[in-house]
Amino acid sequence: MIFRFGIAPLLLMVAQAAIAASSFTPLGALSGDNDSWARGVSPDGTIVVGTSRDGFAVHRGFQWTPSAGMTPVFTDILANTVDQEAFDVSLDGKIVGSSVQAGPPSEVRAFLRVSITEILPHRAGTLFSVASTISADGTRIGGSSAGAVYWPGNASPVFLGGTNSAGVQGVSADGAFFAGGQTDNPAPKAFRWKVSPSITQLDLGDLSGGQAGDLALSISDDGATVVGWGTASDGNAEAFRWDLAGGMVGIGRLPAHTYSEAHAVASDGGTIVGCSAPTISCLSSNAFIWDARNGIRDLKTELEQVYGLSLTGWTLRGATDLSSNGLTIVGAGVNPAGLREAWVAKLNDEESDGLPDGNDNCIEKPNGPTIPDLGGNIQFDTDIDDYGNMCDCDFNESSGCDIQDFNLFLVDFQAAADSGIGSDMNGDGSVGIQDYNLFLEGFQEGKPGPSSFHSVP
Repeated sequence: MIFRFGIAPLLLMVAQAAIAASSFTPLGALSGDNDSWARGVSPDGTIVVGTSRDGFAVHRGFQWTPSAGMTPVFTDILANTVDQEAFDVSLDGKIVGSSVQAGPPSEVRAFLRVSITEILPHRAGTLFSVASTISADGTRIGGSSAGAVYWPGNASPVFLGGTNSAGVQGVSADGAFFAGGQTDNPAPKAFRWKVSPSITQLDLGDLSGGQAGDLALSISDDGATVVGWGTASDGNAEAFRWDLAGGMVGIGRLPAHTYSEAHAVASDGGTIVGCSAPTISCLSSNAFIWDARNGIRDLKTELEQVYGLSLTGWTLRGATDLSSNGLTIVGAGVNPAGLREAWVAKLNDEESDGLPDGNDNCIEKPNGPTIPDLGGNIQFDTDIDDYGNMCDCDFNESSGCDIQDFNLFLVDFQAAADSGIGSDMNGDGSVGIQDYNLFLEGFQEGKPGPSSFHSVP
């Protein structure tokens, strides 16, 4: 028997980042205001932007960080400005949004906020422009100005396409892809635009079995996945997920609901958030979270039952954005005092592998998109029992790890190959000393896991 010892058997598979607990944080409102709602969050989840409003319905854009709390976006108020809203923020803190100028002439201006507020130029012939989204690298801004446009920094807008009602709602991390649509007759239409080597517009189609009418609201970091709403067979909106392979697919609504919209998608296209309602709008809705494995779930219920948070007295009306890794979610809700308030929720990821603990088949061992196993696999599960190989020592499916499992492991260890039972626990294509170390941990515990898909014995 040949023992193939690794140089650092187990250390290669231990996440080095500190453990951060799940949390739900109400963000309050700007001084003198009485309600707020979050619009966007930076790709790393550290900056939240949105809108705060006073009793006279005057809007002010805000930014929020854990250290500074909520502060106004505008510290240099533009002349004749009567309303401002902040919609999105880049990784380096650039903020985009819109402002209403009382005039004359009266107009809606798109803005970019870095250290000062810069007004972005209109397209010729219009006095209405909105900057809705900014790429993670801060180089391109998407929005509307007599059609769907993007601004390369603060330069003149580049026309992407569509009618005057068209606009961009989402942008990929590098600014190569945009998603949005147009809302005029005969029916709203969802598009994805690619800007290099030349501008191309792709019609995303309609929901399978549904009716015409759809709109794209966000796009993944790599531009491969688009989300939004389409018109289902009952004539009402249903949240969708689109990619080239599967086309536009509805992801459902919460129980007893007749309407849903998908507002944001994580970088890998795997986690989606939005709103679902019993009426035909999201004004009286519930925030949802979705992934392919678990389907659509009520977000408040998920935070309370899966992550152990207390949201007593809260109704989460909608989730509007999430960080690239899907672990930070922002939105708006009705607080215990009955007022609308912005919030941010952070999901625990114990081993920092890019998967929230509530959707992880191996909670204490890294096997996610940020830190995959040694073979580069994500959620590797040879025997498809909802325990990832990294923490699955139960080879005979007895719900425990004992001498019988050791004997099965020993056969594969001697052959240096997995016989199909999952003995290649680190996913590197062979069975060696690192797999033995992983097995030994589970053997000492006497059980596999933990996995979010199994209750703790």
